[in-house]
Amino acid sequence: MFFRKEKEKKDFDRSLMDAAVLTGICSGEKTFGFIDKRTGKFNSVCLVRSQKELEEILEGYGLLEKDVKQIY
Repeated sequence: MFFRKEKEKKDFDRSLMDAAVLTGICSGEKTFGFIDKRTGKFNSVCLVRSQKELEEILEGYGLLEKDVKQIY
C-alpha cells in the first residue's frame, strides 16, 4: 500500500549518443537530451526545472554529472 516504487533504469546506446544539457542563452532554460554522434543532432528528452530534477534524471539513466556535456 505505501511501498515506494522502484525506479526503472533507462538506457541508451552509448556508442551512438552522448548525454547533454542544452541551456538557452537568454532565458537559461535547460533541456536534457542526447546528441547523435554521427549527425550532431540534439534530441531533447525533457525540460529540467531544477538541479534536483536533473540529478533524478541522471540517476534514472545511470549517469554522472561529469559525463553530461553542456551546450549553450
